[in-house]
Amino acid sequence: MKIKLYNFSRYSNDILKKACEYAYRVNNCRGEVVVKVTRGGYRTRSYAHNYYAVYKHFLSARSYTKSSNYTKLKEGSVYCDGLVVLKPNKSYRDSLENAQYLMNTIIHEFKHIADFQNKEYFGQYDRKWAERPHECRAVNFTKEIEQRLDQKYQNLIIDLAIEKEEKNI
Repeated sequence: MKIKLYNFSRYSNDILKKACEYAYRVNNCRGEVVVKVTRGGYRTRSYAHNYYAVYKHFLSARSYTKSSNYTKLKEGSVYCDGLVVLKPNKSYRDSLENAQYLMNTIIHEFKHIADFQNKEYFGQYDRKWAERPHECRAVNFTKEIEQRLDQKYQNLIIDLAIEKEEKNI
């Protein structure tokens, strides 16, 4: 299991790494996955890509595409089998609800990585988000994991909630 974590949020690396490793394992992902965690905000969207080269300027705290160093940074890149960008949502006031949302988002985005690796059908972007086949697969899988009542899943949510309370994220 290879996960490269680039954490720019106030969550600790250990908890985010455990959450990503759990999602990697339950989704049966393969290869190396790069995970970038931003500071997040209100009404943010996380996403996943099937990348083979992730440029270092993208993995910095702020991505500058028009900087003078862009061509130099472009040369050094990280090769991977998938890219997940997580943007923690801050719109929930309850820490437990926020932690559950973040954990479900991590599982959802890793499901997209597993779909990329298994060459599942993507597309139909003219449809609404909830009607797209790959989004339906990811949402259903996340609900299935949530209903399993897995002890590790619940412990990760509690750890994320405690971290949010302690650091006032």
